[in-house]
Amino acid sequence: MKKIKIALVALMIAVIACPVFAAKKGPKAKMAVNRPVIIDYQGQSLGKEIPRWVEVLVEGENAKVEKELGLSGVKTFIVEADGPNKEFLQTWTDLVRIETEVAGQIERQVAQSIQATMKGTEADETEVQKAIDMYAASLKNVTINGLEKKASFWIQTQTVKPGLKKAKSADDLIVKYSYYVVYCCDQEMFNKQIQSAMEDIEDNTKYADLLRQKTTEALCSTLTVAPATTLNN
Repeated sequence: MKKIKIALVALMIAVIACPVFAAKKGPKAKMAVNRPVIIDYQGQSLGKEIPRWVEVLVEGENAKVEKELGLSGVKTFIVEADGPNKEFLQTWTDLVRIETEVAGQIERQVAQSIQATMKGTEADETEVQKAIDMYAASLKNVTINGLEKKASFWIQTQTVKPGLKKAKSADDLIVKYSYYVVYCCDQEMFNKQIQSAMEDIEDNTKYADLLRQKTTEALCSTLTVAPATTLNN
């Protein structure tokens, strides 16, 4: 009887231990390498923290940016750029990019909206592209009145170059600045400009009303986030 009990106990221990031992033999979890490390940011020397609006933006929670900045009743444009030269980055983004980005982003939103709207219709690729070209041509010259910069922030990071596990010298690191800017204009004024441009579009197709409605809704949404641009200077 004792032998049977001993055998049962040994069997139970073996059953319990099996998953543990099996887990130890499995592949080890790999830690992410070459992650960017923050080495400086705007206001750090004064003991300030990174603003919450920047955190939610970097985390991809774009819809929360306006709330964190206390913005309402405005059309918001967010632009981002990165590069090795902070001064050039700020100058280019503040003075150049917002003008070209507004036009570029409107064109991108037009294309995305039209493609999504006509996806469930009988329209072929030629009709879709013709509609995109027609709407883009009428909207690319829209001038945004009253556009103002509401907030901006820069962060400097360093990253170990691809292919290296550890940096042995400064040459093994990629150091860059990321610059985030929030611009706004009056929402009602923006809507009127878009609607006025829509009225000038000579679209007599059966999809005209639907395209005007969906494209207007897409363009007048409160938040527009532009893809990040990398500057080499």
